[in-house]
Amino acid sequence: MISYEEVKTCLLSITQADSEELESKRTLIENAICYVEKITKDYTEEDKSRVILLAAARANYYIALLDGNENGITSFKAGDVSFSKGKSSLSESAKTFYESTLAESADLVKSGDFVFRTVD
Repeated sequence: MISYEEVKTCLLSITQADSEELESKRTLIENAICYVEKITKDYTEEDKSRVILLAAARANYYIALLDGNENGITSFKAGDVSFSKGKSSLSESAKTFYESTLAESADLVKSGDFVFRTVD
């Protein structure tokens, strides 16, 4: 099993968040851990760091989705000059990172195959 502290440490290294900010998002991080633990096969100690990274990437995506709506000012206009920042850039980047990490960890993820057998 992976722990909250392991995933938090990984998040500190892949994001610009500080420890206090991540602590305020603890529920999202723990949810990501539960999800990743559920979808992964039994893994060896050798693969544990990959599972931790996968959970951190998932948590980062959750956090980006939440924070994407709290960025404050997204556009500025002064006369003929205007600037606008896309709201989804952070969440799109986090999603891409998560999907990439998931693809690289495909060998650790349980198969979602469904087998239908006869009904008696």
